[in-house]
Amino acid sequence: MKIFRLIRYKWLRFLHAHNDLINAHYKVGMRVFKTLLAVTVCLVIAWLTNSSGVLQVSTVSAIICLRPSQEDTKRTGWMRVLGTLVGGIMGLLCAVSGALIPSYYSGWFVLVIPVFMFADLYFCNVFRIPQVSVVSLAALLLVATQEELPIDETLVYAALRIVYTLIGVVVASIVNVIPLQRKGLLREEKEDAAIEAEEEKCTIIEAEK
Repeated sequence: MKIFRLIRYKWLRFLHAHNDLINAHYKVGMRVFKTLLAVTVCLVIAWLTNSSGVLQVSTVSAIICLRPSQEDTKRTGWMRVLGTLVGGIMGLLCAVSGALIPSYYSGWFVLVIPVFMFADLYFCNVFRIPQVSVVSLAALLLVATQEELPIDETLVYAALRIVYTLIGVVVASIVNVIPLQRKGLLREEKEDAAIEAEEEKCTIIEAEK
């Protein structure tokens, strides 16, 4: 028992000595649990549907969209869906153009893809949605570089990415509605008091030395 108390004491002293680099007062909050819950729900959906798209796209969307407030979550989710939609359309147009150009993947794609990236950025700025440009460009590149897929399957791929993104957004929005219970707040207050008491005890022991 004494060895564990000694280890705890040494650990607290280490945290205090490196207070500028380590947050000794950090406690796991509800947002961490909500993020884990949102990802878990997406993983369950991916398992039930046997879909790698849900596994990859939906989980990432849920993590990115889960914000401290419900309003921020909805706004971020809407922007991500919009960016994926714009990028998916631009990427599909790029893929169609590539199908019409002989020997496209022999070198022409180096010139064609940047042209559509410029069109994507121009569109986002003209319609005053520059905040979706990063997501949009990522979606464009993912759709436009599906070399092994024919055009009809590329269209399905682009549509599925939008659906997968929407799944992640919906899951994050639902999970974020879960309220922070007062019981949890009281528990955190007790933990704060216990940590402060332990730190004070360590300070007294150090001073006596």
